[in-house]
Amino acid sequence: MVDPRQRCLIALTHFANPDGVPGEKTRTWFSVRDHPILAWAGFWRSTPDGPVYAGMTMTANEAVMPTNDRMPVLLDPHEYDRWLHGPIEDVIAFQFRPPFPAHRMMQDATNGRWRSDTLPSRQVALLYEG
Repeated sequence: MVDPRQRCLIALTHFANPDGVPGEKTRTWFSVRDHPILAWAGFWRSTPDGPVYAGMTMTANEAVMPTNDRMPVLLDPHEYDRWLHGPIEDVIAFQFRPPFPAHRMMQDATNGRWRSDTLPSRQVALLYEG
């Protein structure tokens, strides 16, 4: 995506990865210390069904690596303008730079199942269909 108009900042507070053995994976959340709102380097485009968004990923830091070898490209506030308006070389550089240092990250391993095999009840499913 060369066109800077197709870049965006995806706001988030945390991101999650599955953790554990297959069939029993739980959800582990990651956030950044002293940053209650994060910006993920993103792209968007218009489709007949409306806008769609995608976030750029990079090699994970040591904090995230046990759950996934990839993590979001997280931006510090002073990088927003460069991400949104910089040349394509800057876009590429963001993807291949070192990730956020692990000491800046907070991790919250939960007991919540990553994936549930229980389907919603018919009543709940109808609410989403109608």
